[in-house]
Amino acid sequence: MAHPRVHARLTPVIETGQAATCAIIDLEVLYSTRKAEEHGRARARRTLAYRHVPLTEAIFQRASNLTVLHYDADFDTIAAVTGQVTEWVAPRGSL
Repeated sequence: MAHPRVHARLTPVIETGQAATCAIIDLEVLYSTRKAEEHGRARARRTLAYRHVPLTEAIFQRASNLTVLHYDADFDTIAAVTGQVTEWVAPRGSL
């Protein structure tokens, strides 16, 4: 996590085991890696992003009754329909 504000917010969540993912998110994020080293880097950093990942993640988090920590306005759009709880990891437009 290169940005200090994001690091400060997410590190405690990850270190206390409160962060969650699932195989479908990994599949979506890692879909376009072509070589083993690309896959390894992407899996380690989880930095690849695609337009449909927010919806996939929101579905998982809604079903699991989890708060969505994000830096993507798409989650606000989804939350307006689903009513699920979301939280910007840093104020919008600050990163």
